[in-house]
Amino acid sequence: MNETNPGNELKTGGPSEEPGTTTPKVQRAVEKLADQGRITSEIMMAMGSSIGVNPLHNKMTPEHISKVLDLGAAHDEREFTLAREQQQIDSQRDVRTHRYGLAFFAIVVLLVGFLAVLFRSNPAVLLPLLTAIGGLVSGFLAGMGYAKSSRSMERHRA
Repeated sequence: MNETNPGNELKTGGPSEEPGTTTPKVQRAVEKLADQGRITSEIMMAMGSSIGVNPLHNKMTPEHISKVLDLGAAHDEREFTLAREQQQIDSQRDVRTHRYGLAFFAIVVLLVGFLAVLFRSNPAVLLPLLTAIGGLVSGFLAGMGYAKSSRSMERHRA
């Protein structure tokens, strides 16, 4: 290790040493690291060779493999059926939500129209009523948005 190998040696760069030479201290450190690497690789090889084949592998027959494959296929079919049914449930829920929203919108429009006709000659009453209806509509829409976002978050968590 005392040979100078340009480009491959450890240079200490100290002022009292020649460039390109290594000190005995550096040589000992490099040898110690090499020994540790050899020991680590020997340990890993020993662990890998001690892990043998599972004893059940020798007892497996083609019938067992066929059974495992059949169970896997049945599981996949059940998962597909469940996913399709959940998609239908979600679609029906969306349709129901749209219907409720449309019904609410129609009720609000009819109520505002009725109040506008009923109190058109009395703006002192009409203005606070329309403001209150606007607040109710805003609260309802905000609640629908919150419910939709919380359902969306639940789907992403699952």
